[in-house]
Amino acid sequence: MNSDGLVTSIPIVEGVLDHYATALGPDFIRYRNHVHRVVNLCLAVTPGGRDNIEKIAVAAAFHDLGIWTDRTWDYIAPSISLAREYLRACSRADWIPEIEAMIANHHKITSARARSEWLVEGFRRADWIDVSCGFRRFGVARSLIKSLFVTWPSAGFHWRLVELTVAWFPRHPLRLFRGRGCQQCAGSGFSGRLGVFELFEVAGEIGQMIANRADGLAIRRAALAGGMKTMLHDGMAKAFLGETTLQEVFRVAI
Repeated sequence: MNSDGLVTSIPIVEGVLDHYATALGPDFIRYRNHVHRVVNLCLAVTPGGRDNIEKIAVAAAFHDLGIWTDRTWDYIAPSISLAREYLRACSRADWIPEIEAMIANHHKITSARARSEWLVEGFRRADWIDVSCGFRRFGVARSLIKSLFVTWPSAGFHWRLVELTVAWFPRHPLRLFRGRGCQQCAGSGFSGRLGVFELFEVAGEIGQMIANRADGLAIRRAALAGGMKTMLHDGMAKAFLGETTLQEVFRVAI
Protein backbone atom coordinates (compact mmCIF):
# COMPACT_ATOMS: atom_id res chain seq x y z
CA MET A 1 0.00 0.00 0.00
CA ASN A 2 1.38 3.41 -0.96
CA SER A 3 1.10 6.79 0.79
CA ASP A 4 -2.27 7.46 -0.87
CA GLY A 5 -3.72 4.27 0.59
CA LEU A 6 -3.74 2.47 -2.77
CA VAL A 7 -3.04 -1.25 -2.96
CA THR A 8 -0.10 -1.44 -5.33
CA SER A 9 1.02 -5.05 -4.92
CA ILE A 10 -1.58 -7.58 -6.12
CA PRO A 11 0.17 -10.92 -6.80
CA ILE A 12 -2.93 -12.58 -8.28
CA VAL A 13 -3.26 -9.85 -10.90
CA GLU A 14 0.41 -9.96 -11.83
CA GLY A 15 0.43 -13.75 -12.04
CA VAL A 16 -2.65 -13.96 -14.27
CA LEU A 17 -1.60 -11.17 -16.60
CA ASP A 18 1.95 -12.46 -16.94
CA HIS A 19 0.45 -15.79 -18.01
CA TYR A 20 -1.55 -14.08 -20.76
CA ALA A 21 1.09 -11.51 -21.72
CA THR A 22 1.46 -12.94 -25.23
CA ALA A 23 -2.28 -12.69 -25.92
CA LEU A 24 -2.40 -9.13 -24.56
CA GLY A 25 0.57 -8.12 -26.68
CA PRO A 26 1.03 -4.33 -26.91
CA ASP A 27 -2.09 -3.80 -24.78
CA PHE A 28 -0.48 -5.48 -21.74
CA ILE A 29 0.36 -2.26 -19.84
CA ARG A 30 -2.96 -0.65 -20.75
CA TYR A 31 -4.98 -3.59 -19.45
CA ARG A 32 -2.78 -4.13 -16.39
CA ASN A 33 -3.25 -0.50 -15.33
CA HIS A 34 -7.00 -0.75 -15.89
CA VAL A 35 -7.15 -3.87 -13.71
CA HIS A 36 -5.21 -2.21 -10.87
CA ARG A 37 -7.49 0.83 -10.98
CA VAL A 38 -10.61 -1.35 -10.94
CA VAL A 39 -9.37 -3.36 -7.95
CA ASN A 40 -8.74 -0.20 -5.94
CA LEU A 41 -12.04 1.37 -6.98
CA CYS A 42 -13.89 -1.78 -5.95
CA LEU A 43 -12.19 -1.61 -2.56
CA ALA A 44 -13.31 2.02 -2.30
CA VAL A 45 -16.99 1.39 -3.06
CA THR A 46 -17.42 -1.93 -1.26
CA PRO A 47 -17.77 -2.01 2.54
CA GLY A 48 -15.29 -4.51 3.90
CA GLY A 49 -13.83 -4.93 0.43
CA ARG A 50 -10.29 -5.44 1.69
CA ASP A 51 -11.39 -8.72 3.27
CA ASN A 52 -12.24 -9.92 -0.24
CA ILE A 53 -9.31 -8.53 -2.19
CA GLU A 54 -8.41 -11.92 -3.67
CA LYS A 55 -11.90 -12.34 -5.16
CA ILE A 56 -11.81 -8.81 -6.51
CA ALA A 57 -8.36 -9.41 -7.99
CA VAL A 58 -9.46 -12.59 -9.80
CA ALA A 59 -12.58 -10.93 -11.25
CA ALA A 60 -10.60 -7.85 -12.29
CA ALA A 61 -7.82 -9.81 -13.93
CA PHE A 62 -10.21 -11.87 -16.05
CA HIS A 63 -13.20 -9.56 -16.64
CA ASP A 64 -12.11 -8.23 -20.07
CA LEU A 65 -9.46 -10.80 -20.91
CA GLY A 66 -11.58 -12.60 -23.52
CA ILE A 67 -11.22 -9.57 -25.80
CA TRP A 68 -7.61 -10.57 -26.36
CA THR A 69 -7.56 -14.32 -25.83
CA ASP A 70 -10.53 -14.93 -28.17
CA ARG A 71 -10.13 -11.75 -30.27
CA THR A 72 -13.78 -10.85 -29.87
CA TRP A 73 -15.92 -8.06 -28.47
CA ASP A 74 -18.39 -10.74 -27.34
CA TYR A 75 -15.93 -11.47 -24.58
CA ILE A 76 -18.02 -12.08 -21.46
CA ALA A 77 -18.41 -15.85 -21.96
CA PRO A 78 -14.72 -16.41 -22.83
CA SER A 79 -13.63 -14.31 -19.84
CA ILE A 80 -15.88 -16.30 -17.51
CA SER A 81 -14.54 -19.55 -18.92
CA LEU A 82 -10.93 -18.47 -18.26
CA ALA A 83 -11.78 -17.41 -14.69
CA ARG A 84 -13.62 -20.67 -14.03
CA GLU A 85 -10.63 -22.70 -15.23
CA TYR A 86 -8.28 -20.66 -13.04
CA LEU A 87 -10.41 -21.02 -9.91
CA ARG A 88 -10.70 -24.77 -10.33
CA ALA A 89 -6.94 -25.04 -10.74
CA CYS A 90 -6.50 -23.00 -7.53
CA SER A 91 -9.00 -25.14 -5.58
CA ARG A 92 -11.37 -22.14 -5.34
CA ALA A 93 -14.35 -23.67 -7.14
CA ASP A 94 -16.60 -22.32 -4.37
CA TRP A 95 -15.87 -18.79 -5.63
CA ILE A 96 -17.03 -19.55 -9.17
CA PRO A 97 -20.71 -18.45 -8.89
CA GLU A 98 -19.84 -15.06 -7.38
CA ILE A 99 -16.96 -14.28 -9.73
CA GLU A 100 -18.97 -15.39 -12.75
CA ALA A 101 -21.68 -12.93 -11.68
CA MET A 102 -19.10 -10.16 -11.20
CA ILE A 103 -17.78 -10.62 -14.72
CA ALA A 104 -21.19 -11.12 -16.33
CA ASN A 105 -22.64 -7.94 -14.80
CA HIS A 106 -19.70 -5.55 -14.89
CA HIS A 107 -20.96 -3.52 -17.88
CA LYS A 108 -24.62 -3.37 -16.87
CA ILE A 109 -25.95 0.18 -16.95
CA THR A 110 -28.38 -0.42 -14.10
CA SER A 111 -27.77 -2.04 -10.72
CA ALA A 112 -26.90 -5.73 -10.79
CA ARG A 113 -29.38 -8.22 -9.39
CA ALA A 114 -27.31 -10.54 -7.25
CA ARG A 115 -27.00 -11.69 -3.67
CA SER A 116 -26.46 -8.65 -1.47
CA GLU A 117 -23.41 -10.13 0.24
CA TRP A 118 -21.66 -10.68 -3.08
CA LEU A 119 -19.25 -8.16 -4.63
CA VAL A 120 -21.17 -7.93 -7.92
CA GLU A 121 -22.58 -4.42 -7.59
CA GLY A 122 -19.39 -2.94 -6.16
CA PHE A 123 -17.39 -4.44 -9.01
CA ARG A 124 -19.87 -3.11 -11.59
CA ARG A 125 -19.56 0.39 -10.14
CA ALA A 126 -15.77 0.19 -10.03
CA ASP A 127 -15.51 -0.73 -13.70
CA TRP A 128 -17.95 2.02 -14.72
CA ILE A 129 -15.99 4.63 -12.79
CA ASP A 130 -12.83 3.66 -14.62
CA VAL A 131 -14.25 3.15 -18.10
CA SER A 132 -16.11 6.48 -17.92
CA CYS A 133 -12.93 8.20 -16.62
CA GLY A 134 -14.81 9.30 -13.52
CA PHE A 135 -17.92 10.56 -15.35
CA ARG A 136 -19.80 8.11 -13.13
CA ARG A 137 -18.29 8.29 -9.64
CA PHE A 138 -20.81 6.61 -7.31
CA GLY A 139 -19.63 8.86 -4.52
CA VAL A 140 -15.90 8.19 -4.97
CA ALA A 141 -13.81 11.33 -4.45
CA ARG A 142 -12.35 12.89 -7.58
CA SER A 143 -9.00 13.08 -5.79
CA LEU A 144 -8.91 9.29 -5.47
CA ILE A 145 -9.75 8.78 -9.13
CA LYS A 146 -7.05 11.26 -10.09
CA SER A 147 -4.53 9.49 -7.86
CA LEU A 148 -5.37 6.16 -9.51
CA PHE A 149 -4.74 7.56 -12.99
CA VAL A 150 -1.47 9.09 -11.83
CA THR A 151 -0.30 5.80 -10.32
CA TRP A 152 -1.60 3.65 -13.21
CA PRO A 153 -1.96 5.91 -16.28
CA SER A 154 -4.52 5.13 -18.94
CA ALA A 155 -1.66 4.55 -21.41
CA GLY A 156 -4.27 4.76 -24.16
CA PHE A 157 -6.57 2.08 -22.68
CA HIS A 158 -9.76 4.10 -23.09
CA TRP A 159 -8.87 5.07 -26.63
CA ARG A 160 -8.11 1.41 -27.35
CA LEU A 161 -11.63 0.49 -26.20
CA VAL A 162 -13.00 3.06 -28.62
CA GLU A 163 -10.90 1.60 -31.45
CA LEU A 164 -12.11 -1.92 -30.69
CA THR A 165 -15.72 -0.74 -30.47
CA VAL A 166 -15.52 1.12 -33.78
CA ALA A 167 -13.95 -1.91 -35.48
CA TRP A 168 -16.57 -4.26 -34.01
CA PHE A 169 -19.63 -2.06 -34.53
CA PRO A 170 -20.14 -2.54 -38.32
CA ARG A 171 -20.21 -6.33 -37.89
CA HIS A 172 -22.17 -6.48 -34.62
CA PRO A 173 -24.32 -3.36 -34.07
CA LEU A 174 -24.58 -2.42 -30.41
CA ARG A 175 -28.00 -2.44 -28.84
CA LEU A 176 -28.07 1.08 -27.53
CA PHE A 177 -30.97 3.38 -26.81
CA ARG A 178 -32.50 5.64 -29.42
CA GLY A 179 -35.62 7.78 -29.04
CA ARG A 180 -38.53 6.85 -31.31
CA GLY A 181 -39.39 10.49 -31.95
CA CYS A 182 -42.61 12.44 -31.59
CA GLN A 183 -44.29 15.62 -32.80
CA GLN A 184 -42.62 17.74 -30.13
CA CYS A 185 -39.11 16.73 -31.24
CA ALA A 186 -40.02 16.72 -34.95
CA GLY A 187 -39.27 13.00 -35.09
CA SER A 188 -35.62 13.40 -34.07
CA GLY A 189 -35.83 11.32 -30.89
CA PHE A 190 -33.88 13.97 -28.97
CA SER A 191 -34.94 16.39 -26.27
CA GLY A 192 -32.87 19.43 -25.33
CA ARG A 193 -29.10 19.48 -25.58
CA LEU A 194 -26.33 17.39 -24.03
CA GLY A 195 -22.71 18.47 -23.91
CA VAL A 196 -19.67 16.31 -24.54
CA PHE A 197 -16.51 17.68 -23.02
CA GLU A 198 -12.77 17.38 -23.39
CA LEU A 199 -10.57 18.62 -20.60
CA PHE A 200 -7.34 17.96 -18.77
CA GLU A 201 -5.50 19.47 -15.87
CA VAL A 202 -2.53 21.62 -16.76
CA ALA A 203 0.08 20.49 -14.25
CA GLY A 204 3.43 18.77 -13.98
CA GLU A 205 4.89 17.56 -17.26
CA ILE A 206 2.15 19.09 -19.40
CA GLY A 207 2.51 22.48 -17.77
CA GLN A 208 6.22 22.39 -18.50
CA MET A 209 5.60 21.33 -22.10
CA ILE A 210 3.25 24.28 -22.62
CA ALA A 211 5.76 26.65 -21.04
CA ASN A 212 8.40 25.31 -23.43
CA ARG A 213 6.00 25.77 -26.36
CA ALA A 214 6.00 22.08 -27.26
CA ASP A 215 4.17 20.82 -30.34
CA GLY A 216 0.40 20.58 -29.84
CA LEU A 217 0.31 16.91 -30.88
CA ALA A 218 3.01 16.06 -28.34
CA ILE A 219 1.04 17.83 -25.61
CA ARG A 220 -2.11 15.93 -26.57
CA ARG A 221 -0.29 12.59 -26.50
CA ALA A 222 1.09 13.36 -23.04
CA ALA A 223 -2.38 14.37 -21.83
CA LEU A 224 -3.95 11.15 -23.15
CA ALA A 225 -1.22 9.06 -21.53
CA GLY A 226 -2.05 10.81 -18.25
CA GLY A 227 -5.73 9.88 -18.48
CA MET A 228 -7.26 12.90 -20.22
CA LYS A 229 -10.91 12.35 -21.10
CA THR A 230 -11.56 13.32 -24.72
CA MET A 231 -14.87 14.33 -26.28
CA LEU A 232 -15.02 10.85 -27.80
CA HIS A 233 -14.47 9.19 -24.40
CA ASP A 234 -17.13 11.39 -22.81
CA GLY A 235 -19.57 10.85 -25.66
CA MET A 236 -19.10 7.06 -25.65
CA ALA A 237 -19.78 6.95 -21.92
CA LYS A 238 -22.99 8.95 -22.41
CA ALA A 239 -24.06 6.71 -25.29
CA PHE A 240 -23.63 3.62 -23.10
CA LEU A 241 -25.70 5.37 -20.42
CA GLY A 242 -28.50 5.84 -22.94
CA GLU A 243 -28.22 9.63 -22.95
CA THR A 244 -27.37 9.94 -26.66
CA THR A 245 -26.54 7.76 -29.66
CA LEU A 246 -23.26 6.56 -31.13
CA GLN A 247 -24.16 8.26 -34.40
CA GLU A 248 -24.36 11.64 -32.63
CA VAL A 249 -21.12 11.00 -30.77
CA PHE A 250 -19.24 10.11 -33.94
CA ARG A 251 -20.76 13.12 -35.73
CA VAL A 252 -19.41 15.66 -33.27
CA ALA A 253 -16.30 13.97 -31.85
CA ILE A 254 -14.51 12.33 -34.78
